This record gives sequence, C-alpha cells and structure tokens, in this order.
Amino acid sequence: MGILARLSLQNFRNYECLDFELDPGVTVLIGDNGQGKSNFLEAVYFLAVLRSFRCQQLSNLYRWGTGCFVVRGVLQCEDGREVSLAVQYDSKRQLRVAGQPVARASEFIGNLFTVAFVPEDIELIKGTAGTRRRFLDVTLCQMYPRYLTLLQEYAKAHKSRNTLLRHDATDRQALSAFDRVMAGRGASIIDYRHRFFEELSSHQDPIAGAYCGGWPLRLNYRPSIGNDPSATVEELTEQLMEALLESLPRDQQRGQSHVGPHRDDYLFMLEDKSLHLFGSEGQCRTAALICKLATAHLLCAMKKRESVVLLVDDVIGELDSQHQEAFFSLLTQGAQTLFACTDPGLAANFESPACYRVSGGTLV
Repeated sequence: MGILARLSLQNFRNYECLDFELDPGVTVLIGDNGQGKSNFLEAVYFLAVLRSFRCQQLSNLYRWGTGCFVVRGVLQCEDGREVSLAVQYDSKRQLRVAGQPVARASEFIGNLFTVAFVPEDIELIKGTAGTRRRFLDVTLCQMYPRYLTLLQEYAKAHKSRNTLLRHDATDRQALSAFDRVMAGRGASIIDYRHRFFEELSSHQDPIAGAYCGGWPLRLNYRPSIGNDPSATVEELTEQLMEALLESLPRDQQRGQSHVGPHRDDYLFMLEDKSLHLFGSEGQCRTAALICKLATAHLLCAMKKRESVVLLVDDVIGELDSQHQEAFFSLLTQGAQTLFACTDPGLAANFESPACYRVSGGTLV
C-alpha cells in the first residue's frame, strides 16, 4: 500500500515513548549493542505482520515493568493518501486500520510489506522445519491476501481434529468433517507454496550469480503429500483426503494428525547436498542471505517496489569486502530501507542516507 512515514511506540521493548518520522530511501540507525536498533526494526516488522522476528511470546515485547505496548504507524501511499495502522496488546490484541477497529489479522496484514534480514536467518537452514514454515507462511501472507485465511481455517480444523483424536477418536462423522476442511484448505496452502518456490527460483538464480558467481542453490519443497507442482487443487484435495484416512489408525493411537501442510518442510540444496546436514557456517549464512534477497526482489515485483520496506539488522559483519559490496548492490530494491549497524562507516555504502544515533531508546 505504501511506505512508512511515521512510527510511534509506547512501552515496546526499551522504548518508553517514541514518535519518529521517516523518509523514503535509506535510514541508517547507528549505535552500540543493546541500545534499541533491533527493537526499532522489530516494531516495524510487527506492524507489518503482527509477529516478531526474534520471539514468539508477545509478552516479551513489553517494556520492562509494564503490561501493555502500542505500535502505531502512518503509511504514505503513492496516490498521496495517508493510512494509519495501530496495534495495542495488553493480554488481548486490538487492531485498527485508518482509525477503524478490525477483528481479524487478515484485515490488517497486507497494508505494509516488509522483509527482514537478521542474524537469526541462519536458522532457515540449520533450524527446525517449524522455523522454515514460519518464514514461508509470513512471506506468503504478505503476497497473497487469501493465504492467511486458509491458514487460520486449516489450523482451527487441525486443532479440533487433534482434540477429537485424544478424547473421542471413534466419532467418525466428526472426524470426517474435519478431514474435509483440512483437505480442502490444506490443498490450497500446498498449491500456494508450490507457486511460491517456482516464482522464487526465477529471482534466486540471478541473485546467486551476482552474489557468489552462480551458486547452484536450490530450495527443495517437501510437502507431506502432493509433491507434483503441476497437480490441481482438486487433485491435491483428493490426495490429502486419502492420506488422512490412511493415517487415521496411527493418528488415533498417538492423538495427533501426521499428514498435512503443518508437516511440510523444504531443504536448501547445494550441488544436490543438503546444507542443513553438510553446509559450513559460511555456506549456510550465504544461502540464507540469497534466499532473503530473492524474497525481497519477488515481493517488490509483486507489490510494486514503492510499497516494500527492507529491514537489515547486523547481517554483514562476517562478510568479506567483496560479498559486502555485492550485498549492498542487491539490497537497493525497496522504496525504503532501515539499516541498523554499530559501524558508522557502513553508511557510506548508500547514497544520501538519513543517519541517526540510537542510545537508550532514543534516536538523535
């Protein structure tokens, strides 16, 4: 929709009260560790996707000694309009768009588009399947408005089916009803994921060439069913329904569902070898950067460059000068970039950046 023109924080991490205006282009946040640079980027990310890139518990976002935080933003749209976004959390979440309350996250997400580059990105390769699915789901929720609704409806049916498996696994009629919802929504989710990996590869290949001389990096999507990307949603629905029926005895025995997109994974492959198993630290960090850069390029292509905010938090410290130069040249794709660092000299990599010193939750 637009870029971020103003960010206001109350009791978010170490920010007691902040009201900050941002310009298009590059903003560089300079400061020692622990002063609030990452917290600022985290607040922008939270305003976009209603989750943190550092933790899953929202209570961890409270300023110490408080029980409520507020994040507000004003978006500057291409047509000159301004749209306000606001999130308040005090044991329950309250959302507002353009001053009006909204009940569902799907009505909120999709106003501000962002990609975050953080040191934890290495967990996309070295971490769990759940970590990889979270990145995938957050990205797809921004790209496709319907995807979040599908996820929510699938998760609700999945939870209800598991409850039934643990407490009344003989109720075949109820199980069948949940199976139909999981199969239908799950098939659409898998279809979106197939589409994402196909589109991502068209951006990833040239980035890998520019960044490290043409690495043969591939993301190998491994759905629990439906490994054929050409399968229709109807075919995937049938496959998932059959798989749920086949898995029922095991599901009843263990009290949980073993088939569906909640079990999907994808692997980063280099020369047909899994980086998760065989990659060095440097290879894994390089692969994570390439994946995030490709995601940023894809999001810019889908949502228009003028609507994408890139958040970069201390991810180049271990790169040599050649790879740093390549990273900066590939990074300048979004209309707005917020770059956090401890070294003021890094600002020279951008043309006419706005620079601010961050200290103790204040920006100067």
